[in-house]
Amino acid sequence: MRAHFNPRKLIHALLFLCIFITLTIASFYAARAIEQSDVARELVATFGYLGVLIVAIIAGLNALIPIPAATFVPIFIAGGLSMPIIIATLVAGTVMADLVSFYLGRFSSDYVTKNYPSTYAHIVHMYENHSRWLPVFVFAYAAFVPFPNEAYLLPFGILGIPVRRFIVPVILGNIVYQTLAVYGVQNVFLYFF
Repeated sequence: MRAHFNPRKLIHALLFLCIFITLTIASFYAARAIEQSDVARELVATFGYLGVLIVAIIAGLNALIPIPAATFVPIFIAGGLSMPIIIATLVAGTVMADLVSFYLGRFSSDYVTKNYPSTYAHIVHMYENHSRWLPVFVFAYAAFVPFPNEAYLLPFGILGIPVRRFIVPVILGNIVYQTLAVYGVQNVFLYFF
């Protein structure tokens, strides 16, 4: 049977894309304004890498408006922080946020199994049939997919998958993602702004 075209879904997808692009552009302008602000520089000087960590945790937990923490790198650079340490701090904050998402899934496991048994059965089925690909999937998603890691970490928590099964690929993927994002955002920012 042929799939039916749904114009409402297309409109919703386009609307989401427009909102995402608008928020991303707005964050570049906000970063530029903040970068030139003496108050922002004082805050970076005061909080330093702790501020980078806090931004990374908040950005890592933000599934509704996923603005990468790397967007704010020009502010951190203007504050005199070191690029490699910024990247390491962004990775640490993102991994902390990822673990919060995982444990939120673990905490909500009973609720999901009782109230959404078909969803739970689907998650179990996916895991049982594709678990050997888990490390590859986690690394590739964390490294190259610009969407929140909650998309797979919440189900991992619901299933009770041990952290040791995915923590190394999460860390390595976040290192790749943050490095690409930081250098990419910095170059785009410098080129256009």
